[in-house]
Amino acid sequence: MLDAVANALRLNKDEKQYLYALASGERAAEDSSTMNKAGDSLMTPSLNRIFQELQHCPTIISDKYYRIVGWNKAAAMVFIDFEKIPEEDRNIIFLLFSRKEFKSLAVNWEHFVKGYLSIFRSYYGQYVVDEWYKQFIE
Repeated sequence: MLDAVANALRLNKDEKQYLYALASGERAAEDSSTMNKAGDSLMTPSLNRIFQELQHCPTIISDKYYRIVGWNKAAAMVFIDFEKIPEEDRNIIFLLFSRKEFKSLAVNWEHFVKGYLSIFRSYYGQYVVDEWYKQFIE
């Protein structure tokens, strides 16, 4: 399926590599010329194009630290207007446990957060030497 998406979007080699890295949860090679202003997230033109096409589907883009680095209008309408949340608090894990709005959206709350936490644990396993994870967990 990823090949079909990559071909339909006419992704170049680097963009395909990033798409596969996103899908697998692996760390993509970071190139400072394509980083957003936060400096940690790669936002290629192709990823932006996918994001734009998902305008009717609530879409949130996060980095390896679960910081929310992008969202569309549908996400702001369904979840919360992330623009009103201070940038330092725009962390999915933090918001799931600190904002009542998110808890009310999930019928199966415990299953929902277990899924997010298992992905977070997986990221932590990949970046265990990254000091940010230790500080966030503490």
